[in-house]
Amino acid sequence: MSVPRAGGRRSWQTITVAQQTEWVKGAAPALAPPKTQRSYRTVPVPRPVILALAEHLDGRSADPDSFLFPAPGGDPMVPMSREQFYKVAWKPAVKAAKMPAGTRLHDLRHTYASVLIAAGKGPKTVATRLGDTVGVTMATYAHLFPEEDEDTRAVVGAFLARALNVPSETDTTDSPQVRGA
Repeated sequence: MSVPRAGGRRSWQTITVAQQTEWVKGAAPALAPPKTQRSYRTVPVPRPVILALAEHLDGRSADPDSFLFPAPGGDPMVPMSREQFYKVAWKPAVKAAKMPAGTRLHDLRHTYASVLIAAGKGPKTVATRLGDTVGVTMATYAHLFPEEDEDTRAVVGAFLARALNVPSETDTTDSPQVRGA
């Protein structure tokens, strides 16, 4: 993750995902490329996250390649182990946010996707933000997208009414009579 800086201060509105920390049991954490080509992405960051990150990073190394969660010992270029992260950063954050015990980091990904969908963002936008394909996103989150049967019927009906120069479904002044009724 790249955190751009301006004028010696940390300043950003997006986070660029260009590498990831790879944790292999029994080995030191290492930088690795993202899992897929789609995983390389730039994600817009809302102001509350910017403020929380700024507070977290206050007084830390100004090196743009330093880790958000460096290993204990002071070297900002060495990442925390997964175990250290969960003990030192994640579990206290879950407690402070009054989230249920057992909340996983991956649960934030699902929350992020759910919030985007609830706000009316389409599958392509959600997939892009998550670094997934639309197919994977729909397989995981299709149940959260609103049903649009009535809306799609109305849209196509309005199009056909204009094309055929006939009253639309919302025009009730000249409703046709059904024969045999």
